[in-house]
This record gives sequence, C-alpha cells and structure tokens, in this order.
Amino acid sequence: MIVVKQKYFYLSCGLFIALAAVSNCSDHQTNGEEEYSTSDDGEALVDADDGGWDDGEEGGGWDDGGAFHDTDDAPERELFEETWRFTDIRYIAALPPAVSDNRIFFVGGGDDIIGFYPYHLFGLRSNGEEDWSEEEQPSVPIIDGLGRVVICKETFSVYNSDGSVVCTSDLFCDTKLALSAESRVLVVSSNELLEVSTEQCTVEKRIPILSGEYSAPVIGENGQIFLSGTQALVSLDSNWGELWTNISFRASSESLVSDGNMAVDNEGSLVIVTRSSILAKLSPLNETLWSENLASCTVSAPVVDSNGNIYLGGLRGLVSFDKDGSFRWAYRNGIDDSLSSCAIGLPPAPIVESDGSVVYLSMLDMTIAKLDSDGNILGEKTIDGGITFECPYVGSISAFRDGVLVGNCRSSLINLYRQSSELDTSWSTFRGNVRNTGNINF
Repeated sequence: MIVVKQKYFYLSCGLFIALAAVSNCSDHQTNGEEEYSTSDDGEALVDADDGGWDDGEEGGGWDDGGAFHDTDDAPERELFEETWRFTDIRYIAALPPAVSDNRIFFVGGGDDIIGFYPYHLFGLRSNGEEDWSEEEQPSVPIIDGLGRVVICKETFSVYNSDGSVVCTSDLFCDTKLALSAESRVLVVSSNELLEVSTEQCTVEKRIPILSGEYSAPVIGENGQIFLSGTQALVSLDSNWGELWTNISFRASSESLVSDGNMAVDNEGSLVIVTRSSILAKLSPLNETLWSENLASCTVSAPVVDSNGNIYLGGLRGLVSFDKDGSFRWAYRNGIDDSLSSCAIGLPPAPIVESDGSVVYLSMLDMTIAKLDSDGNILGEKTIDGGITFECPYVGSISAFRDGVLVGNCRSSLINLYRQSSELDTSWSTFRGNVRNTGNINF
C-alpha cells in the first residue's frame, strides 16, 4: 500500500530553490504555525533563536539569539568546545545524523538495561533544540536534492524538513540509501537494485542482482554504481548495464550493517577494504591498481581527500595511506586493535576537510581528535561515553556548519566546535555525502 499525503511547502526567499544564492531576504518566515525571526548566513536562512555566525563577504555576522552582530564580534572558541548537547533521546544516538537546511536529522532510541524505548526520527534546530520527532525505524536518514528527509528499513518514508509527511510505502530496504538524482534514491531490497521516487515513494526502476548481503550503493564518476556484496563486487554503468563482477574483493557480512567498505577517489577509482583484511584500489574498469595487507579488519570504511590520500579509522586510532597504497602515518596505535571477528565499517569513518585536515573519533574511549594532513595533532578531547556491554555500537560523527556532531551511547547528541573555515556541511551524512563516496569532492 502506498500513501501519499499533501506536501507542505512554505516560502522563504527561495529557501528550497536548488543552488540559488539567498540575498536581500525578509527578516521573517513562517512554518505554517508560528513566525520567527531569521538572519542571513550568506547561503541560507538561520533561526535567530538558534544562534550562529557568518563569515560572508557582505552582510556577514553572528546571531546570539537576540541580536545580529558583525563577524568581528563572533565569540572565540576552543577546538572541540561543546556548544550544545541534546539529551532527550531515550538511550542511544549511535546512528549518524544527516543535516540540511540548517537542521539535523537522526534516529535515537533502542534497548536499555531498564527497558525498550521506541526509535524516533528527530529533527533538531541548529542550536540543538528539538523541532519535531516521529516514531520511526533504526535507520540512517539521507537528504534528497529538495531538502527532504528520506529513511527506510521496514517501510520507506519521506518527510519535509518541518516534519510533515511527503509519502510512505511498505517497501523494505536491505541497505542504506544513496541519492541518484534530485528526487530519486538507490537501495538494495530482496536481491534487487531499486530506484525509488522521494516524491511518491514508488519504485521507478528495478533490476535483479546476485543474491547475498550488500552495503549501501556507491555512485561514482559519471554515475557509475558500485555494489559491494558477500558474493561479489559488482559495477553498473549509469544506465544500470553491468560493467563487471569481481569475486576476489567480496565484503564481510559485518561490514554491511554499518558504514560499508568503499570509497571513490577523484579519478573515479574504487578504494575498498575486503573481508580478508586487504586494502585495494581498482580502476573504473576493474583493473587492480594495488593492494596492501592491513594489520586489522576492524576498521572504518575508507575515506579519500583531494590528493587521493586514504584514511581508515580503527577502534582506538587512525592510519593514512597515499594514493599509491604506501603508508603515510598513524595516529595513536593506528588500526592494530581488532575484535575477535572482522568488523569492517564498525568504527566511524573520519571526516576529511577541504584543507586536508582530518577529524577522527575513537569508539572505544570516545576521544575525538583533529589532525593536519601530515598527521600532526591539532587537538584532542575525550567525551563521556564509550563502548560497553550495554552499548556495543557507539560513536558517529558528521559535520554541521562549523561544528562536528558526535553521537554517543549516553543518551546525547553533542555538537563540538571544530575550527573549520567551512560553514557549509560538505560531510553531511554517514559516508560523507548522499552518494556514499567517502570523498569530499563528490
């Protein structure tokens, strides 16, 4: 059964016009229930209640919730200074948030030693205050090209950023989602690759694929699709014609329930961690360019910077390789820590900034660190929380304006100042972006 509800729109100086710069906007907007003041951050409107600051060339400033100030008056903050904490999660916030339109969306809830708390999809304002919540499924949301929140597990649901429902269907999803077009997402369901409309929640395209478990689809250069499964690694062209199948670089089933095991570099080549603890790079045509044995297979999904350097997070440390697979540096003890079984994608993937700096979170002791591109430590901080018997899956990080959102297993989502020159959110979801490439440039 498919249910389509009336879409809920509001006008705010072209807020939902894709790629349009916002300027000369009025100082009020409405969400259909209340009117509230806004300030202009140079790209999008921000709640005056939320606070925030802007480094735009003209009209920039920061908002302390009551007045708008010049940028020069913005408060100085230390690296990883806590700016807010959302605690009304009812136990866990280990699923990574997605962000759009100066809003934050994530799922919290789950089993506690005391009892079970229903999972909810939360929509937060940029100051960490709850805007809305709906009972949902334990899945990672993404944002489509129109700013809508898409989530799928046992059902497929699309929400506007204000929490109003766009559509729902009874589609079951085996993987996380990838955005293939402005209002289309890719997902694997029952050994089929599907393209689903985020306007009607209907399946627009489908093809059968090899049986097995799969990670979230990755969409690379020129629309090339990569599917990493327990039986094979499969690549399709932009029209879904099969390019090749590789049975040598199969995934472990453990990597498919978390962040996955692939990234795409600037040349369209695929970086992959296999079930046999091999880090490899494949050309778009399936040529193995190089492969290296890893000390552990308890690693994050790989991420890639602008120079093709590769980063893998471990349980307690971080390691970097260059684009040719040569070791560059390690933070703490690198990825030497391992669990008794392979757990690719279990540790949270690092965030890579446009300047080459890296933000990493240890899921063992919840230490967050920022390092420059050469591995020099710029700052560290230990956050309350960490892996325990009751909280086996903890830790997630996403970029949000000038902060980093940290989800832990102590009933909180925390925003820390990350000293970034980027006010946009280029690393906006669990694999860096809505195409799951693990690459800031895609």
